[in-house]
Amino acid sequence: MTKDVAMEVAQDQIRVNSIHPGVIETSMGNQVASGFNATTDQIASSIPLKRLGTPEDVAYLVVFLASDESWIVLQIVKRVDYIKAISTGGKYRETMVKSN
Repeated sequence: MTKDVAMEVAQDQIRVNSIHPGVIETSMGNQVASGFNATTDQIASSIPLKRLGTPEDVAYLVVFLASDESWIVLQIVKRVDYIKAISTGGKYRETMVKSN
């Protein structure tokens, strides 16, 4: 949907992007981790940078995309995380997370 809308309004110099936060360091992030029978620390340990994103990380991306400096960014669907492992019965398996 993001790409379709972006292409439709680009002629009017309107940029359309979407942001999809994954597990972020919040109480909701804790609930998501619990749903995978994991802790946020376990999820963070499976991410290459070994940390979860914060609400501020998401806010910085929003501010950048809203700024004139991001004029060249169009029809991007951006995930704000990289979850490499999901708990399955106490064991982890690698999964691929792709941006659309």
